[in-house]
Amino acid sequence: MNWQVTVESAAGQSATATTTRIVYTPPGVAHGPTFAVQDMAFHPVPMPADGALKVCDGQVELQITPDGRPPHADNLRVRWRREGAARTWQPGDLDHENLGAGFIALDNLWRDCIPQGVVPMDPLIGFDQYFWNTSALTLELEFAHQAKTGRFFEMDARSEEVRRLLRGQESAVFDTWPPRVRAALARVRHHPPGFFTRSGLTLFRDDTWPWNRERAWIEPKPDPQPIVLYLIHHDCAWKRLCAALVELLGPFAQLDDRFLGVWYSNYAPLGQKHFQELAADFTAHDLPLDIVSVDMDWHGKDWYGYQWNPEFFPDPPAYRAWLRDANLASTFNIHPLYIPQGDPRLEEFRQRSGNTNPVHGARGDWHPYQAGCVRVDIHTQADAEAYFDIFHAPIERDGCDFWWIDGSVRHADGRDECGWLNHAYRAHLAKQPDRLPIVLARAGGLGAHRDAILFSGDACSQWEVLAYEVEASVRAFGGLIAFMSHDIGGFYHDSADRDENKPPDDLFIRWVQFGCLSPIMRLHSFDGVREPWKFAPATLEICRRFMQLRMRLAGYVRGLLDTDLHKGVPPHRPMWLEYADEDAYACFGQYLLGPSLLVVPVVRPDGAVRY
Repeated sequence: MNWQVTVESAAGQSATATTTRIVYTPPGVAHGPTFAVQDMAFHPVPMPADGALKVCDGQVELQITPDGRPPHADNLRVRWRREGAARTWQPGDLDHENLGAGFIALDNLWRDCIPQGVVPMDPLIGFDQYFWNTSALTLELEFAHQAKTGRFFEMDARSEEVRRLLRGQESAVFDTWPPRVRAALARVRHHPPGFFTRSGLTLFRDDTWPWNRERAWIEPKPDPQPIVLYLIHHDCAWKRLCAALVELLGPFAQLDDRFLGVWYSNYAPLGQKHFQELAADFTAHDLPLDIVSVDMDWHGKDWYGYQWNPEFFPDPPAYRAWLRDANLASTFNIHPLYIPQGDPRLEEFRQRSGNTNPVHGARGDWHPYQAGCVRVDIHTQADAEAYFDIFHAPIERDGCDFWWIDGSVRHADGRDECGWLNHAYRAHLAKQPDRLPIVLARAGGLGAHRDAILFSGDACSQWEVLAYEVEASVRAFGGLIAFMSHDIGGFYHDSADRDENKPPDDLFIRWVQFGCLSPIMRLHSFDGVREPWKFAPATLEICRRFMQLRMRLAGYVRGLLDTDLHKGVPPHRPMWLEYADEDAYACFGQYLLGPSLLVVPVVRPDGAVRY
């Protein structure tokens, strides 16, 4: 197979870092726009006879030896200088200076499984393939247990198996730990790599789908795919790299002013009347409330569903009118892509989309919750358009301003593939009048910043988890995630310490303080207590002070969004983005809110802090 290699330079760069693209294409395959890089123009760089050329404004030297093969150590070499010292990369070399990124979510995060360090990056591995959910470990245990017994774990038994694995003990269920479980453990022990590297040269591979500009939709991936490598020379001038990344990958999603306020949700049977009473309680206690997050009970007790539950929402138009009168936005939880066979609109969907997927049996597609459902092919435009128009648009007309996507498409290797799903939802919302074109979702990988607020998922209510959520928020920007939303107070209770899902007052206070100085302040739990007035009076007073502080800072944050975000610089920023010294590179327990405020959350019960 005779692969061709071309080198291209990005057009229109001014004050940004310089970007070069190297493309290896197999016979009969053309390279064009991709889902990640849809619009940026590149110009060919003439290839000299000896294969030696300078790119990135002469700061990087390439040595290319075309031999009809994909890149390997003998046909590609990259040289540059960092602080006067010569640097070299060739296929097979790993980036050990990468500052890392965050997981696509922190589901099932527990004190015994806090990630440490960063996976060294191989630029020839597709960038998205590094991004996992921390729930990969528990899900692989579930799948292994289902394969062995025909059923899923009880939650307590699964938690005990996780603890055995983390302690290096033998399994109580399996003769030996299944290989996929061991592989998942290795993945969640360390952070994925990101865009920011102290080597001074960012290299990554784009293996996302081909992009059809005319249809604004993805195309099937050819087999084999072109190998597309991007080189961005920045010499650790981080804000120049930020600008280059948004120029290449597109702008960040925009936040409505209400996103800068206070959100409330609860995975509990709550409906129209409950939320109206709740909003009145917030007002009565002099607490701000801006967004109501409606969990799955709006559509009933089943995991998947798209019809109003009249028990909880007897009059959806009245709910929408109340939201507008109260100047509240509302997001609805959706477990996507599976339509219950009992939904009366299923036949309309099949006729319009041409979908012929079968109804899943007792084991579902990859989870028993999908039993009795038909899978939607979200990558197919006809399926996606029918799915949104038939099942989502009616809910949007009656009160849903944007969607809280609680699920993803799963790869065969277990990875959550959420990038395209989030984009499809966000693009649909952008076409609707008066909707907010953004999603709350698990997110990570190339282009994730354009569509989503990262919903960090279902973590435990523990001091160690709170401390890690601060680090996770700081690390998230390494993958260009500017907006991360945690369940303030934690989602699950700590079953080892308490029965009721209500954190101790001191833990709740510290979580609220962190949330109020985070990108998103969203109270949430699994049928728990997160309403500040249900804690001690002193706790309520502290929560009130910090929530009101958040509202006073909203104008400052809006100014940062308006002036800096289009340059790729977020309001909440790692220390190293402003102070490139050794101490800053080691600071994951603090961050800056703009250039003027240092935030050091207290994450220990004794109140001790280091900064």
